[in-house]
Amino acid sequence: GGLKVPTFASVFAKGAMDQFTTVMRRSLATTARDLDTIRSQFGSIVIMGFVFGTLFFQLATDQSGATNRVAIFFLSLIFICFSSSYKIQLLIKSRSSFFRETTANMYRGWVFYVTQLLADAAVFIPRATIFTIMVYFLSGLNLEDGGARFFLCWIGVILVFFLGLTIAESCAFGLPNEQIGLGVFTLL
Repeated sequence: GGLKVPTFASVFAKGAMDQFTTVMRRSLATTARDLDTIRSQFGSIVIMGFVFGTLFFQLATDQSGATNRVAIFFLSLIFICFSSSYKIQLLIKSRSSFFRETTANMYRGWVFYVTQLLADAAVFIPRATIFTIMVYFLSGLNLEDGGARFFLCWIGVILVFFLGLTIAESCAFGLPNEQIGLGVFTLL
């Protein structure tokens, strides 16, 4: 008789904002707990910033110096992109729980992806800042224009970090294992 079957507007128990808040909290905690990875990331940035900065120390302001600055920023961007490959291994390890949780409709896939990028931003923005300060000033660039060139350089480095992480995450989620993911990542 009088049994009323409940109906739901969504397959998810919580809305997208609640999912985002919960998964963001978890992503930040997971990132903060991985101290070995954070230490190695900051260590590599300081070492390579020093190497690139001293390799191109106090470049001249002529055409030769301009060409060398292009070279230093090209090498820096390659290093920054490849430094994102650590993320492939971490995401492949968490892939089984991701599939289990999204299949159980705990959260949407894009929520996990966005929260991972934002949690990583808490680490890669300070890394980008340290690297940019070291390379920019050691190579002889200055703040004559009120810091506009430095700001554009800093934003460019942050965007390259973001791009490298996005490519690494795509390789981790779209390819079957870590070896293939790293192989494809080096090709991109």
